[in-house]
Amino acid sequence: MKPSLLMRHLETKHRNYKQRNISFFQRLSNSPNLNSCLIPTNKANEAAIEASYRISYHIAKSGENHTIAENLAIPCITDAVECMFGEDHVQNIKNIPLFSSTVSRRIKNISIDIEATINEKIKKSPFFSIQMDESNDVSNLSILLVIARYLNVNELEENLLLCYPLTKRCTGDDIFNAIQGYFCENEMDWAKCCGVCTDGGKSMSGCYKGLRGRIKIVSPHITWSISASTDKV
Repeated sequence: MKPSLLMRHLETKHRNYKQRNISFFQRLSNSPNLNSCLIPTNKANEAAIEASYRISYHIAKSGENHTIAENLAIPCITDAVECMFGEDHVQNIKNIPLFSSTVSRRIKNISIDIEATINEKIKKSPFFSIQMDESNDVSNLSILLVIARYLNVNELEENLLLCYPLTKRCTGDDIFNAIQGYFCENEMDWAKCCGVCTDGGKSMSGCYKGLRGRIKIVSPHITWSISASTDKV
């Protein structure tokens, strides 16, 4: 951790030790009772860590800047708790770790967990289908989106499977290689894929050089369909 962040943590969380010299902390680190002191602290922090993850999740869903937690969420929660429950409970709110770097790390951990959960459900499903589209964002970068539909227990579920930037070209080979790379990385089987839905563009639906032709080579049984929102070619 950066020295500036350590100093900030000391000044905000441990004000009573702010004026202590370095020898005090060295003696504390060598104390045989250190572990016994840390165990209850870790247990007490479990609720604060869970709160940090929940707030980070809502920030990710809203698309707000990660600094909003530290600059807005914590002050608002602190004022509300102080008004409703008294100042004694305010310190518990201040113990919630919500620095912008912490929020970014929490969001990344949440996204990894969600992706792993969806991939595990797809691999357990007896079959799945995918729908994909390629479009340009505001910076004119081509983005490939792949949505998967699969059977989870006895219900069909639909989730975003892949969001991949196509930095070079957008040919059928490029799109197939992106999907194939993801399937190999996550051990997904084309044999379980029963259907593919795309638009009517040549890079997608071309029978020879398009994505359709490439997928038919690895999985000839797949049923192909064109999205109703596009014109057939």
